[in-house]
Amino acid sequence: MNLKPKTYNLKPNLGFTLVEIFVVVVITAMISAFAITYSKIGQRQVALYVEEQKVASLIQKARSLAITIYSQGPPGSQPVCGYGLAIDYSQNTYSFFAYNRPAGPPSPTICESINNIDLGLIDKTPSAVPAQYINIPLGANIKFNGAPADALRYVLFVAPNPRTIVSNDPGGIRSAMPVVIHLETMDGKGSVTITVNTAGQVDF
Repeated sequence: MNLKPKTYNLKPNLGFTLVEIFVVVVITAMISAFAITYSKIGQRQVALYVEEQKVASLIQKARSLAITIYSQGPPGSQPVCGYGLAIDYSQNTYSFFAYNRPAGPPSPTICESINNIDLGLIDKTPSAVPAQYINIPLGANIKFNGAPADALRYVLFVAPNPRTIVSNDPGGIRSAMPVVIHLETMDGKGSVTITVNTAGQVDF
């Protein structure tokens, strides 16, 4: 009895069908679209975080310099009482400033008596603060949002503690509540905040 093994005629699969190719193209396009979208979101957030760190670090610098004022001479004899940060919402810039001593004879308590920020005593000239800290523009496609009621206009650190005066008022009137720096992208799709309270704590 002659038993021959069965043979199978298997036709090789020479390619994909049009349906399979279409499905692959659609899936690839969807993945690419999601990747591009998330990439743009990531870039916006990174840019926001960079600006957030820059602004917050300058506030901390103002606080640190205010602490060192009394090492420059007897209390009330120094030409400045403190340092701070001002935001110009119309120009989308921020500036480090020195706060000059109020008029009158030197007194150990002349700086401690400051309750509101007198805009006439804010000194943003290059002789008072480094030029690179004056009118600093935000990065491309990023802006300050000055619309919220708690939007920070000024923060001032007065020697020696330093005592903190925060203001959300264009005229520099002191706020009893924390104030907030609102940073956002031009398209409004990304935002971060920096909060400065009356004790000088900076949260971001």
